[in-house]
Amino acid sequence: MKNIQTNQYFYRSILEKLKKWIDIKEIFIIKGPRQSGKTTILKILKDWLISEKNVKEKNIIFITFEERDILDKFSLDPKEYIKSFIGNKNNEKLYFFIDEFQYLKNSGQILKMLYDIFENIKFIITGSSSLELTDKTDKFLVGRVFSFYLWQLNFEEFVKIKSEQLYNVYKEKTTHINNFIIHNKNFSFAKKDIFESDFEKLFQEYIIYGGYPEVVKSYDRETKKVILKNIYNTYITKDIIELLKITDYSKFKAECETILLRHDAPDFIPVILRPATVCGYSRRHRLDLVVNILTNLAYHTGIIKVLGGNQKRPNIHIKDMVRAYAHILEMPDHLVRKKIYNVGYENHTVSQLANMIGEIVSPLRKVELLREETDDNRSYHVCSDKIANELNFHPKYTIQESVQDLVSAFQNKRLIDPLNNIEYFNIKMMKSRQLQ
Repeated sequence: MKNIQTNQYFYRSILEKLKKWIDIKEIFIIKGPRQSGKTTILKILKDWLISEKNVKEKNIIFITFEERDILDKFSLDPKEYIKSFIGNKNNEKLYFFIDEFQYLKNSGQILKMLYDIFENIKFIITGSSSLELTDKTDKFLVGRVFSFYLWQLNFEEFVKIKSEQLYNVYKEKTTHINNFIIHNKNFSFAKKDIFESDFEKLFQEYIIYGGYPEVVKSYDRETKKVILKNIYNTYITKDIIELLKITDYSKFKAECETILLRHDAPDFIPVILRPATVCGYSRRHRLDLVVNILTNLAYHTGIIKVLGGNQKRPNIHIKDMVRAYAHILEMPDHLVRKKIYNVGYENHTVSQLANMIGEIVSPLRKVELLREETDDNRSYHVCSDKIANELNFHPKYTIQESVQDLVSAFQNKRLIDPLNNIEYFNIKMMKSRQLQ
């Protein structure tokens, strides 16, 4: 494997598209998640314009709206701010790069104005995924914009970065496969692939840690984890709380679905699953969900405390949730493209759940069921008929089985200090990391 230099630029397939259309007047908008490499793409494009297109460096302006002073001046008078860079270069072609464009209010209207005024300027902007929600940019720019989306590194790009040798093998094999699928050309592979173990290792790393460039640069697992946590915290803080002003969990989920469905493409099939509350034992366990909460209390304290009791709560065994994901992956694209499915098992009341748990735990210890009145009588009911009727998916595991699995995990000491360990409680964990 080759050693990755931390200051090197990675190959990104989007560059070929940007170079191909660079001479047209239309604005380029490059959208993508934070730290997917958008700023780096602008720097590479700038270097390419200078070295390959012979553009004078002074004719390429690069600003970022993460610098508050620049954002404030631009917002006050965009036209005058742009003119301050032009000087006597009205007859020269200029390139104006704006990074982190999502911070600008009324961005679509402002871009339209600038595009119409400055005939000699090619605007190239980047923005995080939240750009699609904070401002309906595209509706002001019909016929004036080319939009590109920069995902994290795809697997082909990932392989190229890790090993030029394996990348050559990968390209050869994918070319054969594509020719077979598209042109019906037969091909054959060696019975024993000498690179199989190498690709397995790369794929495992890619699946676990993903394709964020900064993560890929690091070979140390702990460093990868720290970088991923920082990316998550930055996204939540800057794009969700500060920029979109979304603190409500349900609103956040709805906005994520909106973004996902917009990116439907021939090679990207968005499908949304809305699971009921998942229960049962797992390796990355949670003890802050209703069935798991009550089972934990019953087994370790002998007391199940129920507030109200008539509220309905939909649940699904974690094994069935995994089955649902696998089932979706096996479905033909046309059946699931842009579809939304509820995935649940049964809608029990909290009292019914408490009684089930008590019956399962009571042979092991005495269990007392306490009921108290509450003003919160909200019920949640999930209908999963759609996924059953359209895709023939039916849950196999009962809620009782999830309780039995969890009791078995307690008995075999698979969970450490279940009543107090914050790793099993999301809110406690978030507070410990100072996430609001």
